[in-house]
Amino acid sequence: MTPPGSIVLDAVGRRRGRSVEVTLTAQIPAGTHIEPHVPTEPTLIPTEVEVEVEGLEAAAVDYPEPVRKDLGFRGMALSVYEGTVRFVIRGEVAAGVEVVRGTVSYQPCVGGACLPPRSSTWEAMLKRPQEASSTARGAVSVGPSRNRSRQRSARASESMVARSSATSEERD
Repeated sequence: MTPPGSIVLDAVGRRRGRSVEVTLTAQIPAGTHIEPHVPTEPTLIPTEVEVEVEGLEAAAVDYPEPVRKDLGFRGMALSVYEGTVRFVIRGEVAAGVEVVRGTVSYQPCVGGACLPPRSSTWEAMLKRPQEASSTARGAVSVGPSRNRSRQRSARASESMVARSSATSEERD
């Protein structure tokens, strides 16, 4: 279970020549919001995506549009991130760079209380489309993935079905 105020990050990296694109998907638990990159009030702490890799040039982060919510703060609606949000990092890397990593700093709020600021780390392997022929569009996911357990369950089910079919055929 995710501790209150924590977010879950998943990073997917793509590379074409020197150009790279990393998509960070943040899952913000129900009942929690984080402040956007440009908060409504200057006293609120913004969400910041940082890239920490040597050889990355001209990096730019596209932040998602926040939603406006009336949270009872000074009688006004605030801009917040909640649910699933995506940050996209674009840049160019030097030859030999295969991993991009960084942090997301944010201030979570649960219910009516804002918690102390936090940071979560992320990492993405950069793959060229031809290097990842078994993965759609050359994307490689790094981080928590519910799909892996689903894939294992699907393989186990297929294996059980195959064994069940063989047993039925042996009886006939």
